[in-house]
Amino acid sequence: MADTPKPSFSPEVLTRSVWDAVKDIPGVHELYRNPLQTIGERVHIERYGPVRMEEDDEGCLLEIHLVATPDAHLPTLADAVGRASLTYLARMAGTPIERVKVCVDDVALASDEE
Repeated sequence: MADTPKPSFSPEVLTRSVWDAVKDIPGVHELYRNPLQTIGERVHIERYGPVRMEEDDEGCLLEIHLVATPDAHLPTLADAVGRASLTYLARMAGTPIERVKVCVDDVALASDEE
């Protein structure tokens, strides 16, 4: 019996899809993009965006890098982002993703309310 093919997304579609799934979750400020990544995109060299999907012996791994709001409870945020992303992508692709890794790479500055 042949293996069921795993979903394949372009980096842009994957990032946009995950953003759609998580943008309204309390504590999410934005997806994380480092300056070198932005430069790499401009000159069209190999890049790894804020959302990645890789396959290994354990199945599909979805990795999400984000910036949290200053008031976010990080374990709760990571859990909500992971669940929302997996649900959205499983529904979109029709194939479940086995694992998710949420990395909070930065915390946004608190807005000055003076």
